[in-house]
Amino acid sequence: MKKLLIFCLIVLNFGCGNFGSKLITIVILPMELNQNQEYLIDEIKELILEKKEFNIVVLDKCDLPQSAWYEPRKRYHANKILQHLKKIKPDSVDYILALTSKDISISKGGKEWGIFGLGYEPGVASVISTFRLGNNKKLLTKRVLKITKHELGHNFGLPIAKAPKPA
Repeated sequence: MKKLLIFCLIVLNFGCGNFGSKLITIVILPMELNQNQEYLIDEIKELILEKKEFNIVVLDKCDLPQSAWYEPRKRYHANKILQHLKKIKPDSVDYILALTSKDISISKGGKEWGIFGLGYEPGVASVISTFRLGNNKKLLTKRVLKITKHELGHNFGLPIAKAPKPA
């Protein structure tokens, strides 16, 4: 009985989380992020750190890769940004998340589509753009945090949920 009580106290105190395992390191990399949106880095960091199994590293701002520039639409190809992020990600880092104020897009079905974000599924890199998310600070923050969860979910291997078909 005494052993059971001690076991229950240990479980209640430590929970069933990531006990004894390595922290997952996520790098946040601002890439051409507007100065008035830099507060979003702290918001994303706070969101991720709600889970105790993560370590966050924020790198200095840098430029988007010129190889990702798509001149006809004056925006950046998200897939090429992800390829770049994958190349520059240190081995000591598990995931890298870029945040930019520039417009990003993907090619699909022979067309060019502007997007909010993109993440490999599963993978190690994702990018989020604030370009299409509006200027209202409260709404922008809410949207960026939602997109962060979505893209990191892809990195962790979660697919987009399919809506059930009507009966």
